[in-house]
Parts: sequence; C-alpha cells; structure tokens
Amino acid sequence: MTYEIKQNDTFPPLRLRLISGTVAANLTNATIVLRIAGIGSRTMVVEDAAQGIVRYDWQAIDTASEGIFNAEVKIQYPGTARQTIPTVGQIAIRIHREVVA
Repeated sequence: MTYEIKQNDTFPPLRLRLISGTVAANLTNATIVLRIAGIGSRTMVVEDAAQGIVRYDWQAIDTASEGIFNAEVKIQYPGTARQTIPTVGQIAIRIHREVVA
C-alpha cells in the first residue's frame, strides 16, 4: 500500500482498515500507534473499533520532508497481546515535493 501526500500538507488524514488474517481487527480498548521510519511514532484515533478503522491527522512536522518513508501500525490489545500490521512488508508513505515560488 502507498499513501501519497504533498510536502507540508496536513489533509487528508491517513485512514486505514486494519485486517487481522481475513477479518477486521477488533480494536476495542486497544492502543494504536503509527510508526514511520525517519519521522517517529504517532498515536492513531480509532474511528470504528469493530471494523478496525483508524485515522491519523497529520501535523506539519510529519510532512516537512519529501521522500518515501516506510511505516507500520502497532496494536497493543488489552493485556499483553501485541500485533503489527502489515504482517509482511510496510506501508509506503510518499511525501511529494512542494512547489516553491
């Protein structure tokens, strides 16, 4: 999966449906963190726990640098269970260079 956004933009948010096996991950009472190499770890908002839908609202610092950044989502379920999505590979976040006048 590749998500594309323009440098210094903060909209639209990154929305993902997290799948565990072949079904949506049940995110009830879970903590969700988006980890982006070279940018950092960011807490995601759970929009629909039963359907596994999460959102991250970009901050200007997140999109300040152009390039392709690998990311993954870390789920911390209640108790000690943890899961990383995607299981294989990464999410590519491509930040396109902004035109400067």
